[in-house]
Amino acid sequence: MEKKNRYTCKSCGGSIITIDRDEGVTPMFLRCRATSGCRGEMVSSMYRGVTGTPTFEWRKPTEVEYSRMQPEMKQHIDMGGLDIYPIQGNVTDRPKITRDITFGEDKSTLGHSLIGDNPRADELEAFVVDCVKKNMGLEAIITALNERGDLTDNEWTATIFGLGHYCARIGR
Repeated sequence: MEKKNRYTCKSCGGSIITIDRDEGVTPMFLRCRATSGCRGEMVSSMYRGVTGTPTFEWRKPTEVEYSRMQPEMKQHIDMGGLDIYPIQGNVTDRPKITRDITFGEDKSTLGHSLIGDNPRADELEAFVVDCVKKNMGLEAIITALNERGDLTDNEWTATIFGLGHYCARIGR
């Protein structure tokens, strides 16, 4: 089943190759992982024409990895999502989500839950809520987050995971 995909950064032009080790859902957009310090947005090639050696893998977590995940990430995995892991290096080197944004059951209220301790989580949540209230689409919200230029990799990853789940729920 192992399918290869390429993610290319719109800012630095760098790219990574990923391989799907399991069946599941992977994102269209990622924070740049090709160039250290780049805060650009990577876009999926949609599995078209990918050659080369993968440096990251999308897979289901092990039981131990799953047991350490926060409820929101477990929900992502339970809904068929995969998690990204570097192929070379220790699995614990992958980014740790510090906060995930999730939306309430009525699909109009933004709720959230802490993953770790991030004092900027409320600020990021307010920013995303403002974008949603302006009826911005997924790409526009991601662009607005990227243009801020002040998100850490952990903050970016956590916000994008939550935003992806929300947009899938409302069909954006």
